[in-house]
Amino acid sequence: MRVHLSINVQVLLTVILLLFQHFTIVRFLNYDLTILMVLLPVWIVYSFQIGKKLKLNSILWFIFFVSYPLINIYTVYSFAEFIKTYLQFVLCLSTFLIVYNAKPVIEKHTLLTALILCQYILVFFLLIQYVSVIKLHQEWIYNPWGAFSWKYPLVRDDYNFYRMKGFFLEPSYVAFVIFTLFVCRYIIEGRVSLISLTMSLLSLFLINSSFGFLAFSLIILLICFLKFQGKQRIIFLFFVGLIILMLSPSLIQSVLSATKLDNLGNEGYSSAYSRWIFPINLVIYIFSQGYYTGYGMGQLDPIIANFDIIIIDSGELGVSNSLASLTIYFGISILFISFFLIKKFWKGSRFTKVLIVYFFICLSNTGAFNTIEFFFTFCILPYISLKIRNNEVKHNNSML
Repeated sequence: MRVHLSINVQVLLTVILLLFQHFTIVRFLNYDLTILMVLLPVWIVYSFQIGKKLKLNSILWFIFFVSYPLINIYTVYSFAEFIKTYLQFVLCLSTFLIVYNAKPVIEKHTLLTALILCQYILVFFLLIQYVSVIKLHQEWIYNPWGAFSWKYPLVRDDYNFYRMKGFFLEPSYVAFVIFTLFVCRYIIEGRVSLISLTMSLLSLFLINSSFGFLAFSLIILLICFLKFQGKQRIIFLFFVGLIILMLSPSLIQSVLSATKLDNLGNEGYSSAYSRWIFPINLVIYIFSQGYYTGYGMGQLDPIIANFDIIIIDSGELGVSNSLASLTIYFGISILFISFFLIKKFWKGSRFTKVLIVYFFICLSNTGAFNTIEFFFTFCILPYISLKIRNNEVKHNNSML
């Protein structure tokens, strides 16, 4: 009876953390305390057996990443912003340090049940949201949390008119959650579930996210590529290349249009500009000013104000690309670290390779890498899925 209760609590907590993570319980000093921040410690206690010893390599990496931002303290103009950003970053790292050194007690079928339940609830709510908003004109359901929405309630303007956003901040974040659920299920199940793929695609059509379509296209191609071996892989690449040649240039134009990359050449604001052109230009500018070790966390507003009038006029704050943000905060060191980690872990299983590409895709779409809400979805859940998969493989090998 106790085991059954524990499993129910694990499933319930996982679903709440994932789907309701943008529900704000209270705002304090311009900071949103979300339900995820309150329940995450409880979820960790129920889902992991926390050991007394920490692995030496994890401690060294933790010390490095926590200490490095202090090198750039001389660039700090607002210590309040630095401390806020820095503490969020340390919170994410501390959470991962605990999870990395803990043993998962949440079982495979329990986590899988939670992920499947999240998919069903999300696609069902998106359908209800679409019918209610578009057909019945019930606008309140577009921002289900109302004044308790994380950061801000999104205005349904001309751009977002037919784009649903579920329980989350904006449509692109829904696509990120859908993408995460799909990848986690693939890692745990060891295959692409037709039901998982169908629900994911249906959700993407309801939110009309360019990031979602591009992310799924890349990850499906990678999964197929890794699945085939030898001659099969060569044949697969041949047919993919042949299809692209046959459908070009209409295919390329469709992809560019769907992903909004065709807006990169426009002299004006667009999501493609804010996520690609502006971050790249900002990184180049930071390095050209001699900040090779990086720049202070949360200190970019004055630079942006004097650097890019398009971003200022748009009213958008910060950098909407975490790869660029990490490069700015850690300088050229992050390039060497990334190369080292990719080289080390790319030798792993096909699931590890998929996870590496997944990380880069998600980081390129948002600048919120140091918020615990994003970090839980982006890092903790996929990592635990891989850990459960690897533990199962080790167990099966030991039985042989």
